[in-house]
Amino acid sequence: MSYEDKNAINVMSGEYAKAQRKNYLKETAQIHTFLAAPENLELLRMYEAVVDEFQMKIIAKRKD
Repeated sequence: MSYEDKNAINVMSGEYAKAQRKNYLKETAQIHTFLAAPENLELLRMYEAVVDEFQMKIIAKRKD
């Protein structure tokens, strides 16, 4: 899915999306490498649990 489509679905302005990418997505490759290391399996599981929790909270909030 393109960022433009995702931004439209999430009702995000282009300016906001650009700021998010600049501030957070620049670290994505480093985070992926870290979490992919076998010795970080427990951290990966905790990270995935937090992501799931945030996603559910975002979905619940948007319904309001």
